[in-house]
Amino acid sequence: MHSIGRIGCAATLCTVIAGFASASEIGKFSALMSNTYDFASIEIAGTHVIAGSLQGTITITESTGDPFNVGEHSASACVAYVKQSETGMELEAPCVLTDAAGDSLHLMLRRSEGSVGTGGGGEGHSQIVGGTGAYSGITGTCSYEANYIGEHQVVGLAVCDWQRP
Repeated sequence: MHSIGRIGCAATLCTVIAGFASASEIGKFSALMSNTYDFASIEIAGTHVIAGSLQGTITITESTGDPFNVGEHSASACVAYVKQSETGMELEAPCVLTDAAGDSLHLMLRRSEGSVGTGGGGEGHSQIVGGTGAYSGITGTCSYEANYIGEHQVVGLAVCDWQRP
């Protein structure tokens, strides 16, 4: 009788675990970013302080599926704050990506290498910190590379892993 009870418990445990696995979503996507920027800067105590906005688009180039679909475009709006000195740089930029349906994905970009401005760029990481509509409850991480290709133009590639409980 104890064996039957153990089999029943094992089957119940398996059902509970399967339920948790199916309730969670995970995925991966790659994207191409293209933005124009408008930065202001000041020099203070040996540190170059830069702040401003970036506006543009992001296009999904690879994906494991919904809600990030290959070929989908979103408008991108970011506010950047940068401190750059001889000892290095710190960049932080909260961003909102808004798709054609009006749903938004929220990101926090960070970078501590490279530079900003024509000919600059570098690798960084970002966190997906949520969103609205189709992106509600999504979190994750991205690695990206930014390249400042011309006066007020920056492009980049990002690879992201995401999950939704």
